[in-house]
Amino acid sequence: MTLNKEILSKFKLKDTYYNRNSGGFDLEYIVKNEQINEFLGLENQPQVTLGFHGSNANRGYYYTLTVEVDSDFKFVERISE
Repeated sequence: MTLNKEILSKFKLKDTYYNRNSGGFDLEYIVKNEQINEFLGLENQPQVTLGFHGSNANRGYYYTLTVEVDSDFKFVERISE
């Protein structure tokens, strides 16, 4: 699945955060997407929260992609240097 500006603009923005001291950011979207649900085995789940998180702090630069279903289930993939 490709995620770009065009695709993300179709999703409902849930929350944003930016810390100019650390360069940290969070973008969260409410998503209804069959591909995501199929990949995670969530066929009966109407929507999930898709999150993009990142930082450029002293510990190193990284991005994190999250898919949150509810407080009991969260998929996390971290991409770092």
